Amino acid sequence: MWTGWASEEEIVPAAARFFDNFNDSLSCGREDPRICDMNQENPESAVAEMGRLKAALEESLRSPQEESVPVEMMQVFSDDQWPELLVEFQPSLKVFSANHDVVTLHREGRGARDMPATSPRLHWLLFTRGDEQLVRPLDPAEYQAMEMARTGSSFSAMANALWPERETEKRDAAMNDMLLGWVEEGLVIDVGVPIPDNAEILD
Repeated sequence: MWTGWASEEEIVPAAARFFDNFNDSLSCGREDPRICDMNQENPESAVAEMGRLKAALEESLRSPQEESVPVEMMQVFSDDQWPELLVEFQPSLKVFSANHDVVTLHREGRGARDMPATSPRLHWLLFTRGDEQLVRPLDPAEYQAMEMARTGSSFSAMANALWPERETEKRDAAMNDMLLGWVEEGLVIDVGVPIPDNAEILD
């Protein structure tokens, strides 16, 4: 379920040179300029998706980096609390999806015009840690879980949505492994249970 970070050669320092090959990647080569313009205007084209990838990477680089939740913190939650757990990710974490393998295209510095579409869609995690930009692929289940967590879904809601056909114990075990993987990688800055509506707030 959990896949590690990209290999060493895929980890690029978050510096100006990270974007050096984007000009070439975004180019349409020797195509008719009118076709190039059409490709850029089509939101599903490789050229347009490369532009969105660049924007997402730059946004990640500009985002603040906050202290991550230590793994030990997960031990404070009781078995009854785990189904209600909510997760907050690092501001620099971005989830990216595309019809073309634009990450490989960018890494290899190739033009976008000849990149074939893939099926199904591809997903990646973009994350800035220190002065490094980290990019790794996401399988569909982890992509869906991250999108759900970012919009306030609980541990149990994610587990039920991802593996509805599994028994509850196996479903929760898979979600547990995924959540602990996020914490271990430093992606999570807060985790907890929602405050009841009738709870008293003490000064």
